[in-house]
Amino acid sequence: MQEENYNLIDIIKHIFTHKSLVNYGYFLMFIRVLYAIIYPFIASYKLMKYLFTYKKPVKDKKGD
Repeated sequence: MQEENYNLIDIIKHIFTHKSLVNYGYFLMFIRVLYAIIYPFIASYKLMKYLFTYKKPVKDKKGD
């Protein structure tokens, strides 16, 4: 038990001493997660926009 606690303390110290590197790593992870979440929405939005802009002229031609 004591050895595990010492290891945890060492890990915590290591994290605090290299805080900027850890924060940068988390920042990159955060960006990747955001990109993974947002990208499908952007892709679907572009696809829907393309479909709507493509369908409108066809409807206008049928109306005429």
